[in-house]
Amino acid sequence: MGSSGALFKVPFSIGLGLLSASSLVLDAVLVPCVLVGTYVGRRVIGRIDQKRFESLVLVFTVLSTVPLLR
Repeated sequence: MGSSGALFKVPFSIGLGLLSASSLVLDAVLVPCVLVGTYVGRRVIGRIDQKRFESLVLVFTVLSTVPLLR
């Protein structure tokens, strides 16, 4: 669909309240965190065992669902 498809969704996202000025500010504030996470991830990826990585992903997935059960 490409970037034109994403731009097509913007008015609908605004209309549904999913996209606002405050959410865009939060996105801008979090950009450095994404960049740091990308850098750290690229440095660590070659040093972690695949089995351990899969186990960590499963643990964090389960932990992230706990708030949804409340």
